[in-house]
Amino acid sequence: MYTSSRGRTWELTMSDEFNEPGRDFRPGKDHIWTSLEKPDGVNAALEIYSRSMTSTKCDDDGTCYFYIETIEDHQVISVYNMYINPPAFVNVEFFYRAAMVQSWNKFCYQGGMVEVRAQLPGAVSKKSGNPDLAEGPSGRASTVSYYPTWPGIWMMGNLGRAIFSGSTSRIWPFSYNECNPDVFEPKTSASMLVMAILAMD
Repeated sequence: MYTSSRGRTWELTMSDEFNEPGRDFRPGKDHIWTSLEKPDGVNAALEIYSRSMTSTKCDDDGTCYFYIETIEDHQVISVYNMYINPPAFVNVEFFYRAAMVQSWNKFCYQGGMVEVRAQLPGAVSKKSGNPDLAEGPSGRASTVSYYPTWPGIWMMGNLGRAIFSGSTSRIWPFSYNECNPDVFEPKTSASMLVMAILAMD
């Protein structure tokens, strides 16, 4: 049980401390997380997600953590592009290999509080010359030059699955559990109602 600063009581329903070294996130191996093995075809991404780039480690002092590694890895892969006319396979260049894990269709919740503690990549040592260091840990980034990646910790609905473009086409980022025509503008509400009905089945 956790009591907030406002006196509200919360019951813990899920926790993952990543405190076991060498966890395997391949499909069917972990009860919460699944690592991907696919190129990222969204937003002109430059990386391929690979299962070999993520696991868990423990330091000598007993501190354990989940990690994602990144390496340079130039590849040209044929991918299906459904957004060109007519849709077809095209060759796409990728320059990095990294990792993504998802809990899609493994753990769902409705309401509550989520807490994440993570260290995201960036050039944040004194030697880097990053001007944002002077602003302290809560300062805003003044330039993207010192943060060369786009790491993300996302919470999303279960209607679509991140980077599986066919599952998010025309519904991104919508996820809800009622058919309420007043939620959206009239020109888009008809298609959204269909998605809500499907989600309730």
